[in-house]
Order: sequence, then C-alpha cells, then structure tokens
Amino acid sequence: MNEENKQYHTIGKKFWIFIIGLTIVKCIIAGFFSSDYQDIMFIPFVESFVKNHENPYQYYYNNHLLSSFPYPTIMLLIESIGWILKHLFAGNSVFLSNLLFKLPLCFFDLLCMFMLIKLYPKQRKRLALIYYTSPIILYSVYMHGQLDIIPIAFLMVSIYCLVQNRKKMDYAFVFFLAASIMTKQHILAVVPILLMDYYKKRSVKESILITCLLGILTLGFALPFWGEGFVGIVLFNREQTAITDVFLSYSDIKLYIPVLAVILIFLKVMCLRNMNKDLLLSFCGITFFVFLAFVSPMPGWFVWIVPFSCIIFSNSQLIQRSTYYISYYIFHLTYLIYFIVFHKTEFVDLSFLGMPLSDLKIENSTLTNLSFTVLAGLMFFLIYVMYHVGINSNSLYKRRSLPFTIGISGDSASGKSTLIDIISDFLGTKDLLFIEGDGDHRWERGEEEWKQFTHLNPKANYLYRQAQDVSELRRGQSVLRTQYDHDTGKFTQQQLIKPNRYIVVCGLHSLYLPQMRDNLDLKIYMDTEEDLRKYWKTTRDTSKRGYSMTNTIKQIEERMPDYQQYILPQKQYADLVITYFDPAIGQHISDSDYQPVISLRLTMSSAVNLERLTPELLKYQIDMNYEFSETLNQQTIVFEGDSLEQKEIPFYEIAVEVVDQLDEIVTERLKNSDMREGIIQLFILILISKKMKGEL
Repeated sequence: MNEENKQYHTIGKKFWIFIIGLTIVKCIIAGFFSSDYQDIMFIPFVESFVKNHENPYQYYYNNHLLSSFPYPTIMLLIESIGWILKHLFAGNSVFLSNLLFKLPLCFFDLLCMFMLIKLYPKQRKRLALIYYTSPIILYSVYMHGQLDIIPIAFLMVSIYCLVQNRKKMDYAFVFFLAASIMTKQHILAVVPILLMDYYKKRSVKESILITCLLGILTLGFALPFWGEGFVGIVLFNREQTAITDVFLSYSDIKLYIPVLAVILIFLKVMCLRNMNKDLLLSFCGITFFVFLAFVSPMPGWFVWIVPFSCIIFSNSQLIQRSTYYISYYIFHLTYLIYFIVFHKTEFVDLSFLGMPLSDLKIENSTLTNLSFTVLAGLMFFLIYVMYHVGINSNSLYKRRSLPFTIGISGDSASGKSTLIDIISDFLGTKDLLFIEGDGDHRWERGEEEWKQFTHLNPKANYLYRQAQDVSELRRGQSVLRTQYDHDTGKFTQQQLIKPNRYIVVCGLHSLYLPQMRDNLDLKIYMDTEEDLRKYWKTTRDTSKRGYSMTNTIKQIEERMPDYQQYILPQKQYADLVITYFDPAIGQHISDSDYQPVISLRLTMSSAVNLERLTPELLKYQIDMNYEFSETLNQQTIVFEGDSLEQKEIPFYEIAVEVVDQLDEIVTERLKNSDMREGIIQLFILILISKKMKGEL
C-alpha cells in the first residue's frame, strides 16, 4: 500500500472513530434529558398501541384524551420499537428509559448523516462535522425528544434515490418518499419540487405513473389506522393550521403569507429547464425555512432545515465559507437561547432525569420577542444564502435558454449512426432532437438526377435549407421538415419539429457550410480508417439494404473522388475527430464472419484539459498513447483494441469525478458494455462541459 493510500485509510479510520465517539456522547445526553412531549405525550400513546393492540388514534379521539401524537402510522410503528426496548430493558431506570426510547432517533440521525455523505462523498468529513455537531439536532432530538429526524432521514434517502438517475431506483424514491410523508406530513411541502424534478428527467408517462404510485403507497400506509381519530389527530391538528396564522387582510378576505411564499417557490422551480442536485436541495431547504420564518415554530421543526443548510455551507466557496459558518453557528446559538430560555408552552420543555428544568425560563416579553426577532432575521438571511449558493451552483453552464447543438459528419458507414446511439444513451431521448441529413436530399431514390450526382455532392442536397432549419431551432422556433425513409427511398410528409435541450445534426455535410458550423456548439467528424469503413459498408448494405457485394464495392470506388473533395475537408473544422481502425481488417474486407478488433483514436484541441481523465482510465490497465501534435494545437489519444477487451470500467463514476456538475448535462447514467463507446461518451461529455462553460 503506497503512502497516499495509507494516509487515506488513516483519515477514514479517524473519521469513524470521531463519529462513534460523538454518538456515544449523544446517547449519554439522551439518557439524562427528556421533556413532557416524550414523557406524557409520545410514550403513553405508543404504549396504548403496543399493549392494547388497537387503533390508538381512534381510542384517544373517542375518549377525548390529549391529542399527543400528531404523526402518521409509520412514525407510530417506528416509535413502538423504542417503547418495546424501554419496556424490556429499562426497568425503573429513568436514564435507560430515556435512552432506549430514543434509540430509533439515534439510528435515523446516523442514517441522515450517512445519506449526506452518500450525496456528497467529496465533502464527507466537512458535512459530517457540520451536521453531526449540530446543536439543533442535539437539543431537539436527544434532549427535547422530538421525532422530526425520522421523516427527514427518510426524505434524504428518497432524494438520494432520485438524483442517482437510475430508473431501477425510481421505485425506491417513491417508497421512501411515501414513508417520509407517513412519518410527518410537513414533507408534503417539498413533494411538488421533487416530482417536478423527476418530470424534468423522465417522460410524461413515467411521471404520471410515479405520482400515482406515490399516492397509492401513501394511502396504503394510512389505511390500517384510518378513521375519525386519524383524521382529527393527524390531518387536522393544531400544527397543520399554523400556516394560516400569518396573513394580510384585504377587507373580509385574507392572504396567507406562508402559502403565497411556497407557491412562488413552486413557480420558480416550474420555470427552470433543469435543476442540478445542489439547486434541488436548496429549494427543499428554502421551502422548510419559509414555514419556520412565517409560522410560530416548535423546537423539533428546526430539524427539517439542518441537513439542507449543512449541504449549502459545505459546498460554498472557500472565500465565503468562514462567513457562512459564523452565521450558521450564530443561528444555532440563537435557537438554543430562544427555546431553552424564552420559549414557553403549557408543557415542560426540558427535564433532567425526570426533574423539570423550568427555572431556566425567563419571563420577559420584550426579551422573548427580541430573541425570536433575531432568530427570524437569521432565518431570512439563511434563506438568501441558500438561494444564492444554490442558484450559483446551477449557473456554471452558460446559455441555459438555448439548445446545445451537436453536428456529426463523415462518410457513409463511418459510424455516424452508432455515434447517435452512443449520445442518446447518456443525453437521454427525452432531451434530444435528432436531425438526419438524408432528409435534405434533393431527390428520392431512383430518380434520374442520381446518375449525375452522388449523395456526397453538396449540390445533391438542400444544405442551406438544413442550415436555416438548425438556426431557427437553435433560436427556439419550430420548423417543418421531411424525413427520408431508407426502406422505401421516399420522403415522408412534412412534420412540425420542435426544438429540444440538445439538437444533434447528423449527415454527410453537417460541417460543410459556414453558417451551419456557426450554429453548431460541438462539431464531430467520424474518420474511420478506410479499410474498416469498407468492411462496415459492405456488411451493412448487403445484409440490411439488399445490395450485392459487387455493387457496394463499385459504389465505394465511384464515390471516392467526391469523398475526398466534399467530405474529408470538413475534418479540419471538427472539435473532435473519432477514428476507428483495425490494422488487420484489409485482409478480411469480404469476410462477413470476421470480428474486427477495433482500436480507437481521438483527436481534439490541445486546449482541452484531460489531466483529470487520463489517470482515471489508466487505472484499468488500458493501453493508451497520448501525444500532442507538432504544431501544438492538437492532441491525440489512441486506445489499443486488444486492451479494451474483457474490461469493466465504471464510466459513470469516472464522469462524476471529471465533469463538473454532471447532473446539469445528463439525465441518464453512462452505461456501456462496449469500452470504446464508454470512452467516447466521456470525451464528448468533457467537450460539452467545456463548451457550455465557454472555455472552448
């Protein structure tokens, strides 16, 4: 093990020792402290459920008992575990009773921290330090005994599943989101934000399916305890109506400020074309902050905002981080002062081994109001910080309102169609508009004019019309276009084509005209080695298009002058030149059973920084040669075909490391069994990133 790895493992060991030690300290504190909320509200309610095996909501409702557990069914089931542990092992010990009842809270506190680390592995130590030392969590969960950490932990698991961009994780996202709702209903405030983010990445059909599934699961979790008691205690308790306490009066009607603020947040999210992970979490945090700022809050509610504020502050720029940290911890200190010293209800907020600590309270309305004013002011400041940092993180890439255009050119059978599939795999078909150059041929198959021109001749194509269509699409306008049916050789009826987030133009002349090149953000030229291209063309045309081997070879030879005159010159304008080659293919041109061992050569500007990517690829024992041209304006990377066989390379994980804010570019994960395709995807992603940032 080298020195760097030793250092990494040492740091990792110390990190977990710190977490374990802090957990022990928290558990000790949990044993010493409690509150009336835990002792006379939560524990008796849960006890009635476990002992009597009946619906406790209905029992409390029918007997007009204290509405002491305004939480849905999954929260009841989870807290039953704590009560059972307390009943079995605590005996008469107040310390053990407090500790064992709170053990589920400790588990979900750790789960929440673990999900933050999973969401941001590069900031894991900073995040763990900020989150796990939070005074709000310590007081609210371990001392006061509030349960709000449980729905927040479920929510963080749900968000983690959502941002993975894996369709197989969609059901986990819905399940944990439903579980979060059925532990506390304030989670409903951020459900529209999460569903809108899902819709931006998936089809309408998938979005409707997921939304319906969420509703079914949520109702399914509630049904076993549904009744007048559940509705009265859970759905229409005093906490739920707090959002209507702050309002502006207009004659005899009211404008509810918290509801208005949340609606404005939803509208802002709706207007965004896409959101990265940071901005998604920022909007969730801002939504919770709004409720706290405009509603007279309880101590446990502040737990809602802790994970989101930790994320924002850990991701803020270094020059701002110290200022944000100071404001963050001043906010925590103000929270402790207000709720320990000034906040007063009919219940005891804090007890030490069962003895009330009411003497800590100061009854001075001026100081109470001043303390809450400072707390509210800090909340508004943190809302601004969270929005500012989140928006900035989502503004790394420029020209968000314009489609990103990609042009692919090259000779027939050079791999253009394959490249389309490669690009579709990671950009996603929902965000991709494909324009095929064959739709701009002047004549249909079999017409007399083809005897004078080959398809490679620009005079045989409406190139200016094509360039105009791309220009209009790039400006956000729709155009009418025909498609070319390769099976019949006929043109289809005109169809209205609407612009999309990504527009890919693929054809023989995609880089031919200056005005077309001016409208392309990324230009790619397929420069497959000639013998391999002949092999691919003969194989394709004989097997899929019904041409004979003789006619196919003849066509290749007849087109060669036009290729050299019209197609090859486009190569000089490409941002990326992709070359497939197999040194042995020349001996197997007519052997359809031969399996080429394809090597890959990529050529691009030397301005493209590959210093983060190449070391990652070399970890997998790839034979890779990396050189700069003699003119210093280009760089070439060659991947030998033999070294790419039987390899498993985690392309998505590499992309996360080398492409800044990958989730702003792609909605799909990189998934390839063919190593060449995965490598091409990585390089295209890097180029898209550089182009979007204006670095190329």
